[in-house]
Amino acid sequence: MMSDSQVTEINLEWLKGGLRQVLSDELLASMHMQTHHDAFMRGLIVEIGYHVLAERLPPANITAAGQVSVDVPATWWQHFKRTYRGRRWLRWLVRRHPVVYRTHNRTCQLTVNVQRFYTYPHAPILPESYGRPYRVATVNPTLKWGPWNDE
Repeated sequence: MMSDSQVTEINLEWLKGGLRQVLSDELLASMHMQTHHDAFMRGLIVEIGYHVLAERLPPANITAAGQVSVDVPATWWQHFKRTYRGRRWLRWLVRRHPVVYRTHNRTCQLTVNVQRFYTYPHAPILPESYGRPYRVATVNPTLKWGPWNDE
């Protein structure tokens, strides 16, 4: 049975929320919408798609490199001691002989390929004036790991 000191009272209230987006007539002409109920997610899935006029810009590659250090047990016995160090039958041994770690240094390089576009969502199908462009970018990351450098 719970005592009164273990019970916490929480007051909940309903908050109003919503989404609003202004779509041009040109965007509505190419838009498709699909909804279905997903029993696994226990909710309604709304999918909205459209086509938009776009000008492809040159892609950009962004690269960042760094060094990562990972401490791992030196042997299988050290790993065993680390795994079971909280158990009563091994606690005294780990206090006397702490787990020995070995440091592995690894270099990694992250390259992100950014596909860039100027989009014209308010442009009519046969444009006289395209309207104001919007810059859009899609990102495709790739991660490369270097060899282990044991120290």
